[in-house]
Amino acid sequence: MDNEWKNAKSKLGNLFTDNKTRGTIKGQLLRMDMKNRLEYFEGNDEVIKASLNTLLLDEHQANPPSQMNLTRSKNWSQKDQLTEMQRDQQKISFIEHNEGLAKSVCGVKRFLITGSNNNLWTYRDFSFLLNSTTTWYLADGITSPKLVHAITVVPLSPNGIATKDFQEYEKRHPIEYFMAGGIPRYVLQNAEVSIRNLVGNNILKEGRPDAEEKEKIEKQACKQKIQKKLEETSWVDCLHKIRHMRDPYLASARGFLFECYVIHLFREGGDQFFIHGEPKVGHINIVSDLLKYPEENTVIVPDKQNFGAADLFVTPRSILQVTVSENHPIKQAELVKIINEMPIYINDKNTKLQLYFAVPDEIYDKFKHQQYTTRDKDSQKDLPVKTKNSTLRNVEQWAKSPN
Repeated sequence: MDNEWKNAKSKLGNLFTDNKTRGTIKGQLLRMDMKNRLEYFEGNDEVIKASLNTLLLDEHQANPPSQMNLTRSKNWSQKDQLTEMQRDQQKISFIEHNEGLAKSVCGVKRFLITGSNNNLWTYRDFSFLLNSTTTWYLADGITSPKLVHAITVVPLSPNGIATKDFQEYEKRHPIEYFMAGGIPRYVLQNAEVSIRNLVGNNILKEGRPDAEEKEKIEKQACKQKIQKKLEETSWVDCLHKIRHMRDPYLASARGFLFECYVIHLFREGGDQFFIHGEPKVGHINIVSDLLKYPEENTVIVPDKQNFGAADLFVTPRSILQVTVSENHPIKQAELVKIINEMPIYINDKNTKLQLYFAVPDEIYDKFKHQQYTTRDKDSQKDLPVKTKNSTLRNVEQWAKSPN
């Protein structure tokens, strides 16, 4: 079979090459065998796509026709006349029924059929050859010829290349790149093929995961729960250390740790501060960033230390100060600046606002209403205000212990 293929390939190549002086080779030949494998002929350097409606019959048949008329359907307007041609004493059998297409490929008006029998043949006389595995078909790619058990060569029409109305000779490749939901079809098809190659028919079976997979899933679930418990224990241990920090050198560290603990509680949410579990958390660098969070139940954490008169915000109306001291005066100018940037106050100047003081439990009962202070220009000290700013008239002070 390999020798037959090489001989036929050589003969076809010689046929097209010998005629290129009368017409440029415009066909790149393609072989399709019974298993749909594709192989290319080695073509001319100037090869472009061409169209050809041609049957190439088996050269080894005993009585190949030399001249015949083909019976066509009602839409066919003429019969085809075939002439005889010989190449190096080797007979090659062709049937071609469109002289225009043949001329565009090889520069000839008739293709050949070989043999010594000069009788007139009809389609029925050689129809048994059409499904032979050694029969060659030169088929018009635009008409999408029917697949048969034979070797098929599919060129394209050159007319379609030079016009704007280019006719696609093969629809499968464009369809593969159609985007369903933004995903090329071939991607979905490849995924399906890969899955089936991996699991085979088991894709339709149901059942529990095997013991090893089940153990992995259970360990992963337990790991998350254990990690959460350890985190909760760590924060409880942090609060215990805060309570027992009595050394005056640790006062600043105590305040910082307590602030971290309170912020952690707000981020987690819960009943202690009447916040829904796992609330949304936002961050700000300057006061005007408060305008970015108009929605309710958002915990806003300043990224900058010593952020005016607030350590934390809970939208829409709560301002939080964290302190471990019984006396914690509030700078009036800083607080007024914050309130003027709160979306709820901008929409309603008479709305009530809450200023919360988060304090440890040991000073909760002794914690009193805190004074508003202002900077004295002469002494450069913070002194109690003589006249409270009107912006603060609806601000309520509350104390809260997280313990």
